[in-house]
Amino acid sequence: MKDGKKLESEIVNSTTRRLYIAKPEKQFATYSCHNLKNNKRCISRTVVDNPPSDITVFNCFSKNLESLNCSWTSPEAYSVVNYKLTFYLHNNLVNPPCVPFTFETTRYCVWYPTTSPRYRQQEEELHFYLSSCNIFGCNNQNFIIDHFSIIKPDPPYELRVVSYGAHNVVLKWRIPYNIVDFLKCGVNYKIQYQISKVDNGTHFRTVDTSQIPSKTEVIEFNLIDLPYAHMQYEVRICIKSKRAASEEFWSDYTFLEFTTLAERPIRPPKMIAGAFDQNIVSNNERVIKVYWQDIKEIEEAGPEFTYKVQISDGDTTNTIYPTNGKSYVTFKTSLDALDVYVWSANINGSSENSSYIYIPPEKDTRNLKINSLRKVAYENGTYELWWDDVKDVDNYTLFWCKHNGDQTCSGRIEFAVLDSRQARHVIDLPKDDVYQFAVSANRGVNSGGMTWAKIYGSQVDDRLVDCVQRGNY
Repeated sequence: MKDGKKLESEIVNSTTRRLYIAKPEKQFATYSCHNLKNNKRCISRTVVDNPPSDITVFNCFSKNLESLNCSWTSPEAYSVVNYKLTFYLHNNLVNPPCVPFTFETTRYCVWYPTTSPRYRQQEEELHFYLSSCNIFGCNNQNFIIDHFSIIKPDPPYELRVVSYGAHNVVLKWRIPYNIVDFLKCGVNYKIQYQISKVDNGTHFRTVDTSQIPSKTEVIEFNLIDLPYAHMQYEVRICIKSKRAASEEFWSDYTFLEFTTLAERPIRPPKMIAGAFDQNIVSNNERVIKVYWQDIKEIEEAGPEFTYKVQISDGDTTNTIYPTNGKSYVTFKTSLDALDVYVWSANINGSSENSSYIYIPPEKDTRNLKINSLRKVAYENGTYELWWDDVKDVDNYTLFWCKHNGDQTCSGRIEFAVLDSRQARHVIDLPKDDVYQFAVSANRGVNSGGMTWAKIYGSQVDDRLVDCVQRGNY
């Protein structure tokens, strides 16, 4: 019987029956015989198999030249296979052989510099002899491993900054002793960095490392062309044997955070014609508010950032600073022409260049002043704007910023130059915020200054009015 089924067999003599199968399949099976006269049973376990098959995948992995692990997957077999792995030097086997450990279908051997036989760290090629035996025979195979291509080094260590600049740092680190002492081919480097306030957590910028010595234990490297002063960076470094092809043999990264030195800002804020608002308070005085576009935070280049504003009124020059980091200044002045210069500044000084705006005498602004600016806001973030046309102008400047209810851009102001023939404009902005707008008419160096879109009471009222206007225009 096999698997509960009766098999055809023949009588040999009074005590023996024979089952003959000419070409049996590979199997590990149980056959049973039942003597119907005395009701006795006997069981025979049978193996049908070949001598062990070839190992097709044999891999080795060295951890920092401190240990060597060679592994292979056992082919499917019905009989027990015994393995012995030996390496040889100069055509001589080095005993004792390794009897491998087993993990599921994987067999592996591990050597260390302190084991017997010991791990030969300095050999460029490793030669192995694998014996695979079962009750049907043995199969012997030879494998040659390119030793220096299967090493995963430990990461560089003692990484630190030895010199700081505004746009560079000099880094210093060490690579592991084993890699220096035994890896004759040397290592390749991968150096990457990210900018704290610019890059997301997964984006790194890669640095050219082709000039770094490949076999030196202590390395100094000048990390140059860092784009922003007074900025936090994170740098990471890893190494890989020059002979290793696979990505898996890169070491883990070693990390370091640092902040570059401060310097004075590189550029001033952007200004544009018409970026001023004026209010006449008497026959010889007006209050002027001058706007500029903030530089980005990453361009501030140092602590105590602000803007320096110089106002020239004839022979009189005054310097003022905005309060609380605002992107405008308010001042009282005469009705005469003004020259306004603005620098970016921090604890290290002011930007080399300044931005400039000319504010004409009050009498020259009257015929350029736009009387009315109206807007319609749509739910998808689209705004429709139109204003009273002004004759004989060179262009218009449109301004916008997030709505704060008081015709003042306390945050970042944006602007665009529009054609002189255009007195209507449609603009799409993020719909999560509400925006306020102003426009100026410009002719040569003169401008009428900013005219704000009409605000109806509070911010909430303004939104309601916009909703009503959608059906009227």
